Amino acid sequence: MPMVTKGNRKYIPAVCWTWIIIFSLTVCTGSAAQDDRGIKRINTRRVALVIGNGNYTTSPLRNPANDADDMEKVLKTLKFTVIKGTNLNKREMLNYLSRFSKALRRADVGLFFFGGHGIQFNNRNYLIPVGCTVADETDVEFESLDAGRVIKKMAAAGSRLNIVILDACRNNPFHRSFRSASQGLARMDAPKGTIIAYATSPGSVALDGTGRNGTYTRHLLSAFPVPGLNIQDIFNQAGMGVMAETGDKQIPWTSNTPIPRYFLAGGPGDGNRTPFKEGSITVKPTPPDSRVRILNIPPKYRDGIQLEPGRYHIEVSASGYTRHREWISLEAEQNLVLNIDLVEESVPETVLRPSPGDTWTEPVTGMVFVRVREGCFQMGQTQSEKDYLIKEYGQENYDKYYTDEHPRHQVCLDGFWMARKEVTRDQFALFIRETGYRTDADKKGKAWIYNKETDWTWKEKSGHNWKNPGYSQSGTHPAATVSWNDAKAFIKWLSKKSDQTFALPTEAQWEYAARGGITDMRFWGREDKNACTYANIADKGSNWSNAFPCSDGYKFTAPTGSFRSNPFGLYDMLGNLWEWCEDVYDKKAYSKHAGKNPVITSGASSRVLRGGGWGNDPRVVRAANRYWGVPGSAFSSVGFRVCAPRVR
Repeated sequence: MPMVTKGNRKYIPAVCWTWIIIFSLTVCTGSAAQDDRGIKRINTRRVALVIGNGNYTTSPLRNPANDADDMEKVLKTLKFTVIKGTNLNKREMLNYLSRFSKALRRADVGLFFFGGHGIQFNNRNYLIPVGCTVADETDVEFESLDAGRVIKKMAAAGSRLNIVILDACRNNPFHRSFRSASQGLARMDAPKGTIIAYATSPGSVALDGTGRNGTYTRHLLSAFPVPGLNIQDIFNQAGMGVMAETGDKQIPWTSNTPIPRYFLAGGPGDGNRTPFKEGSITVKPTPPDSRVRILNIPPKYRDGIQLEPGRYHIEVSASGYTRHREWISLEAEQNLVLNIDLVEESVPETVLRPSPGDTWTEPVTGMVFVRVREGCFQMGQTQSEKDYLIKEYGQENYDKYYTDEHPRHQVCLDGFWMARKEVTRDQFALFIRETGYRTDADKKGKAWIYNKETDWTWKEKSGHNWKNPGYSQSGTHPAATVSWNDAKAFIKWLSKKSDQTFALPTEAQWEYAARGGITDMRFWGREDKNACTYANIADKGSNWSNAFPCSDGYKFTAPTGSFRSNPFGLYDMLGNLWEWCEDVYDKKAYSKHAGKNPVITSGASSRVLRGGGWGNDPRVVRAANRYWGVPGSAFSSVGFRVCAPRVR
């Protein structure tokens, strides 16, 4: 049963916690950093992201929007540039985080504040967006934002000091559908240069407060603008205030390694600002005409560029050489000289001239690609195939369903790389976690399902999507109930992540790869009885009508690669799941095809589906068979695989 629905308000309202992380603190080693007077109020660039989520359908919260407004006001008095959002969904939270991480590249100090629900699962801490749907524990990592992701984004920006404040509800609003009973947050040990400050001890529950702000946040807001309090003093003063107010029912707790003192509102004394003393960077590359950039600051690199102490991301590149990138640390008054020798590119012959059957592993998902040779083939239905279909299913059915496989015609293709297997649930889940993408079925709240629940007819049912296709799957099963739009979104993400160009296969590429160099209607031949060795299809063991006369061992999807590959080394080109192609579906496409690398890109909105699936019979599971689907439709018998024109 879904955990977040408009009519579901029977969960116990959660009380709130605050979790604060200050990490990646790198300061100069000169007297200003080590002096007992501290750094004072440094004239630095400060950027903050402030989010307050309270408008939840289940267990709504009063304070987060107020906390965000008040935190913004206080931070602006401390010379922060503030990016603020309230009641954000996951996609919006990720967009704000992306804007924040870009701004941090030009900042010395970064601060992230989140007010709203937060939970722990599998020893990880998650921030809950507004509008998320959590039916059980397995949804948490897909529907929410991992706090560790925020930490990594800020660390990668190279800011001198980063502060993360999470004022989130410790009680789990979804606890009734969770098998585990953990409350609060999981403990996190502080890495070097880090303070982790909790509003109460890990695993305990903090108090929400009765006023405008959460209890701990209210005390932090009071402590932030006080001159003479360094960052450790701020947490200590706020913590003591919470203990006094709650009668020690809530005892703040910290974990940290030693860090220098840092003052948000000025140190003790006369309040004069003490700026960091600059250092310089000079890069001496080989070859000497190499291009040098510092990626995390706006100014262009020049020899001896003057910069404040901190971490800088250096890039050196030249044509014919492997690009070099590294993070370096610059200290106060240090004149840093880097000697960087680029390595000449050495491209193996197999990459320049790949051979048929060569494989390449994509590093982000571990997807294996097989090189499919360039060549020409006869695309479409053979005369013997036509005779078979008319004999088995009659002239009327043939004329109605199978004439779009004509005319048979020659097509020539450049070589390409085809994924050896269909995209798996684990690979699709990685995409969802990293992007926060909501599939078409997620947005509609329903998908097309075929199982006992629907009395073995196709029905669009609520609560179904790629995570719940209406049957059981593991991570190695192919991702099902995925629309054409969803497949394209996955490919866009993977292309950017891998710095490669991926695509759905064209219809011609798909059929050429599926045939594996064989002219018969299936790569294993015409015999229906042999199908279960090579494909997961409608078999007699599953009680399908018009089934193949064999048993393949699976009623629905099988783990990818469970059956024999075709002669090109590709698995499940026939059966398991229908696969989306790039082309627009056109019944008369074969009369319009170009002779070289054909693809139909206009004329209608429906997209081509190929290969048949776990519930299809012999007339459908053929290399020449064509079908179509609406780009936004999600069926539990449909998935996809990826191809690429080249890899590097």
